[in-house]
Amino acid sequence: MARIKWLELSDRANAHCVVLRMPGKESTAKQTMELIARYLRYTNPGGTYALTISRETGTDELWCGFSVREDADAFAKDLHAQFLPTPEWATGRLVILDADTLAHIEARTPQLYQRPHRKKDEEGPREPRVTARLPRWVRDED
Repeated sequence: MARIKWLELSDRANAHCVVLRMPGKESTAKQTMELIARYLRYTNPGGTYALTISRETGTDELWCGFSVREDADAFAKDLHAQFLPTPEWATGRLVILDADTLAHIEARTPQLYQRPHRKKDEEGPREPRVTARLPRWVRDED
């Protein structure tokens, strides 16, 4: 359905959480969060969901909260999540984001369209566009 702010979802006592743990120091949490957000937009969950990055445990974790249990279960099942006991959430799941799991998510997520950029060094300066038409009396002389 719709993505909401994390604070709006974390106040709900019946929200469901899926924790995506990113091992290693070279992980890029923000890029992973953008990929997961694109994945969730593509799968179109029935309820609302929220995403946030947590570094409380010393490793980067991406927390995905869902208002509907079926959405959380489907997301966790697709990523082969393990049960995670969480007293503050109605249900909790844990996914270790290794290279295989990230490749699985990327394969199931449509890529964003990126307009190709023209390199100025290779093609030279751009010529100005002619946006106005010449008056008829000037065109008829030719």
